[in-house]
Amino acid sequence: MEGKKEKLETFLEKQYDRVNIWIAFVEAKNAALIALNMAIIAVFWEQYSMAPICCSLLVLSLIISSGCCLWSFLPKDTSDLSQVPVKKKTANKKNLFYWGDIASFEGEEQYINKICEMYNPDLD
Repeated sequence: MEGKKEKLETFLEKQYDRVNIWIAFVEAKNAALIALNMAIIAVFWEQYSMAPICCSLLVLSLIISSGCCLWSFLPKDTSDLSQVPVKKKTANKKNLFYWGDIASFEGEEQYINKICEMYNPDLD
């Protein structure tokens, strides 16, 4: 059983590393988009006297774009699956990497069994 537990821990660590790398990439991409939007806004703002309506519309759209990028930085406290009504949310529909769904399991063994069932890590 101890070997199985170590393999499961290794599997979960790899999954969390993948998720963390993906999140870091997305955050870096959003930061780059915000910086690019601000640079383009600065350029259009300097050209405002040449075409005020066009520049105003472009600056407004870039501000909205930057707002969306900033909004995406906010943490999400619920799983998409947590919006499913309680009676329809079965163990098969739980996100096994979301802390709120993990806490709903009755014990460690039930969680481990569900991980093995859904993701089939090589634990034998």
